[in-house]
Amino acid sequence: MNTIQRTRRLWWVFVVAIAVLVPAAAAQARPAQTTARSAAVWSMPESVSSVVTRTAVVSRPLRPITVARDAANANPATYPDPTGDSATAPDITSVVVSNDANNQITFRVDVGKLVVPSDARVVVAIDSDQNASTGASGTDYLLLADLSNNTFGLARWDGSTFVGAPSTTATASNDSTGITFAVNASELGNTKGFNFWVRTLQGTTVAAGNHDDAPDSGSWNYQLGPAASLTLSVELSHASSAKAGKPFVAVITVARSDSALADLSVDDVTCAATVGSTRLAAGSPLALGPAATCGWRLPKKSKGKTLHASIAINLDGATVTKTFTQRIK
Repeated sequence: MNTIQRTRRLWWVFVVAIAVLVPAAAAQARPAQTTARSAAVWSMPESVSSVVTRTAVVSRPLRPITVARDAANANPATYPDPTGDSATAPDITSVVVSNDANNQITFRVDVGKLVVPSDARVVVAIDSDQNASTGASGTDYLLLADLSNNTFGLARWDGSTFVGAPSTTATASNDSTGITFAVNASELGNTKGFNFWVRTLQGTTVAAGNHDDAPDSGSWNYQLGPAASLTLSVELSHASSAKAGKPFVAVITVARSDSALADLSVDDVTCAATVGSTRLAAGSPLALGPAATCGWRLPKKSKGKTLHASIAINLDGATVTKTFTQRIK
């Protein structure tokens, strides 16, 4: 999984914005009730560099997709696209959109094959207010990725052109089969639902045979939904043999229901144990990734008694507890 750098050089925002809004020569007519991808005319800034300076976004590395997300994604919707219609551009096979409890919206653009670096661009055009009469032919925001230098940006329509939009929530990453964008609804006009379409483009100018649109005409619609409740489960557990006067150690690994990595800290772990009616003092817990470890020293005069121990995990509002019961030897 490759992360994509946010770029200070957003000159290509303007180039790709033109490509986004100018239809291919062979494109089909758009239905009247959907957002048209008709040609749009606007004046380019006299100095692109000056606009970039005003709207520059600080370059920074992005989190790998394997790092735990803040909340469980929910309301996933899959939008399929026909294959074999992309010519020289990456062939879009589907787009999956979801959101989490914090209204972070994720767009996964699946393609037959993604080559990085390459002279290809991926664009998500978003009609955030579901109003075709606003924005550029309905498009209010653009998520753009330039695979020639592995950079991305968020752009907004300012009434006359697309300009780079500083954002603290936008991220992007790619692998060999697609690209994943994420951005919070708060930076898309606090949208609750939107129309959108996606384009892959070979080069910087739309022409017959160098791009793939999904859907082929019109646009798709997505409405934000409630986030699924996160649950935790214990995947693996192991405990040492309970012997009087000896340490007793228990280890568990935890899985999240949203398939993200359960990245535990010691603050997420609670260790508890009793021998008979006596509560045992636990040593400092250990946590590494999805694994947690607790340890206690058993009393010397505890042979024959029953040990009840537990490891409890509280992570992102979800909890799970694993208990261990042994007869002390």
